[in-house]
Amino acid sequence: MGSPGPGPQTVTVRRRRRRSSYQTREALTGFLFLSPSFVFLTAFVFIPLLYLMYVSQLHWNLISTSSYVGLNNYAHLFHDAYFTSTVRNTIVFTAGVMVLTLPTAFAAAFLLNMRLRERTFYRSAFLAPYVFPLVASGIVWTLMLQPQEGVVNWFLSLFGIAGPPWLNSGTWAMVAIVLVTSWQYFGFYTLIFLSGLQGVPRDVLEAADVDGVSGARRIWSVTLPMMSSSLFFATVILVIQSFQVFTQVFVMTGGGPDSATTTIVFYLYQEAFQFFQMGTAATVAVLLLMSLVVLTLLQLLASRRWVYYES
Repeated sequence: MGSPGPGPQTVTVRRRRRRSSYQTREALTGFLFLSPSFVFLTAFVFIPLLYLMYVSQLHWNLISTSSYVGLNNYAHLFHDAYFTSTVRNTIVFTAGVMVLTLPTAFAAAFLLNMRLRERTFYRSAFLAPYVFPLVASGIVWTLMLQPQEGVVNWFLSLFGIAGPPWLNSGTWAMVAIVLVTSWQYFGFYTLIFLSGLQGVPRDVLEAADVDGVSGARRIWSVTLPMMSSSLFFATVILVIQSFQVFTQVFVMTGGGPDSATTTIVFYLYQEAFQFFQMGTAATVAVLLLMSLVVLTLLQLLASRRWVYYES
């Protein structure tokens, strides 16, 4: 008679070993595919970030030997009225860009979502400012906003309106930066909202029509909730972009007049490449990163109350 086959416990153990071996190979394969990205992030994100945090604790002007000052750079910024004003300017700029960009981009996306003729042309025209080089756009707008020779004030004069000294006034300079930035971002966020509108299920809109919900009420009660994920994405990205504004300020106003348009990133540039205070500049960069992380986390937490995902 032949020898008896393996018992039930032996079969179970072999199955577990095979399953464990398969899971191990699968995990190693996944890590192998992820390793290039991990190496890239380590070399260009994690290590520079750690070095940035280290430099933020130094007093270093790129010429003399650096000295360790601990958290003194952070304490200095918190008591620096100039830095406080740059934070305030950045918040005002961000609020202005969001208030102006998001509603107009949604309105444009709503119109483009209709059966308009030449929709492709309009989409390309709206996106064009976003793909223009920021330096070139800033130079052109600086010329257009000149008080005497500028096209903008000349156009306003045709209607009997005396144009303001856009870039020479502390109040109007920030307004000009907000308007130009909104013009540049407008097309990009229009496309984001357009993709969100096209993702709204047709049967939901038809059901709203059957129930007698139409016009502004349908937009507020049906369309906006159904595309809330696109609104959330646009809000997060726009806040990050606005807090990092630099080129428009650098080209159009240089932070003036009287520091009225100096933002956080422009202040960082001044400390690093005009005053050569690398420790202070690194401290500003760390605080900016921490602020954006906190703001993004707050937006993520708040999104649980109003963002709807179809799945």
